[in-house]
Amino acid sequence: MPARLGTATESLDESIHQVHFNHRINSIGFKNTNDNSLTVAVGSMVMDRENNKVEIFRLAETTEISIEQPQYPISTKRLVKVTEFAHEYPPTKIVWEPAPGGKLVATSGECVKIWMVPEEHQPVKLLMDVRQPSLSSDFNNPYYAPVTCFDWSPNQTNMLATAQLNGIGCVWDLLTMQSQQLVAHEGQVNAIAFTNENNQFLTGGQEGQVRFFDLRNLQTSTIIFQQPNPILQVLHSRVN
Repeated sequence: MPARLGTATESLDESIHQVHFNHRINSIGFKNTNDNSLTVAVGSMVMDRENNKVEIFRLAETTEISIEQPQYPISTKRLVKVTEFAHEYPPTKIVWEPAPGGKLVATSGECVKIWMVPEEHQPVKLLMDVRQPSLSSDFNNPYYAPVTCFDWSPNQTNMLATAQLNGIGCVWDLLTMQSQQLVAHEGQVNAIAFTNENNQFLTGGQEGQVRFFDLRNLQTSTIIFQQPNPILQVLHSRVN
């Protein structure tokens, strides 16, 4: 999506839609739906952290009037911005809640924040901050480390996994805000992803390892892949 002055939408054909922004894009998240509707959240990348935001667009039917033939209005579909909200840091990742049609969206920056996105043109509400323990070994330290990655379980929608710079990970129960902590990697964790099986997830580290974890025994993990370069992203198939 090229950056241009102003924000405008453009339909190239029935299946391709463009949105032009006056800022760089740092993250995109697509909402899970059971129908053919489309809702997408777009996070900005602005060096002045106080000017970052998340904008939410929905694919909507619009009518255009031609100057040459005003008597023949043209119906078309465009991505229309329905709301936006401020985000203190550039959002590094955006994930909608896995339940189809859900109204919750999670974003990451210095921590993971969960927002309630209501109907069109209603203000977005911040519901909770999900913050991991400090970089120090003292988990009760009030100073928090920045989150490097997170994922939302597709099957257990009350479960969220986060990881941070020093290799520490947490699996959160969003209903109780209780967490289980684990040592995911020897250094920075760059990626985390739940599998389709309950209680299982993958992590990718700066040291070049992909590890497999089971929530029923977080004291151990299995290295399933290793390379000399950092692992920047992991993703498990949602099909099998």
